[in-house]
Amino acid sequence: MSLSTFFEARSVAVIGASKTPGKIGHEILKNLALYEYKGKVYPVNPKEKEILGMKCYKTVSEIENEVELAVIAIPPKSVPGVVEECGRKGVRGIVIVSGGFKELGDEGREIEEQIVSIARKYGMRIIGPNCIGIYDSRSKIDTFFQSRERMMRPKEGAVSFITQSGTFGCSFLEWAAEEGIGVARFVSYGNRADVDEPELIEFLGEDERTRVIAVYMEGVGDGRRLMQSISKTSRRKPVLILKAGRTKAGSRVALSHTGWLAGEDRIFDSAI
Repeated sequence: MSLSTFFEARSVAVIGASKTPGKIGHEILKNLALYEYKGKVYPVNPKEKEILGMKCYKTVSEIENEVELAVIAIPPKSVPGVVEECGRKGVRGIVIVSGGFKELGDEGREIEEQIVSIARKYGMRIIGPNCIGIYDSRSKIDTFFQSRERMMRPKEGAVSFITQSGTFGCSFLEWAAEEGIGVARFVSYGNRADVDEPELIEFLGEDERTRVIAVYMEGVGDGRRLMQSISKTSRRKPVLILKAGRTKAGSRVALSHTGWLAGEDRIFDSAI
């Protein structure tokens, strides 16, 4: 599956949609359904019949039409079953906003590995878990649970931003909006259980809308792949890297935040 599905999906199911303002599932649904996104939006919650004036489905399999992207905001133990159901439905991409996976220990790590295994069985791709997901300034796909009243979205532009930290990413987007800096695509990938920095960097390297790529990282997974992707992409356009966890205290924060141990800075700096 091309990563473009995450940014250009024509239909999105919000699994864990809520009627209650302020809840994560409500704000995600509102950001997709009530603003500029023109695709189909399907709320999924077995306890509701209607949310924000839209028919609510008990399960994703009950949706009559094709679903290209699913945004999951439910407790972590329920996620594997829902991912399996998405696979059977033919969903192509999944954004898992929910936290409570490997960043909390072995039990969460096992659940995370299980959902990746299920996704691979069906050829689906996952962004997350433990993230805020996607914002595309052209298609207006917006999986954030930050309301428009609380966080500005920037105008369309040529900078794309990849971040492991959703909080840092939100700060970047608000700064960009305040300064009038345009953004093309934004990805908060959290625990990077599946889609990771090298793949995102190479995708944006081929993206005609993106002229500059900025990356905020808390830890390094496959260092060799990362360096290869940066080397390849930086021949075409600038790739700016901001790495957290440069101190021992920072490394501990990174580990507790997204479940990744920050890499040794001397090695990272010399490689870059």
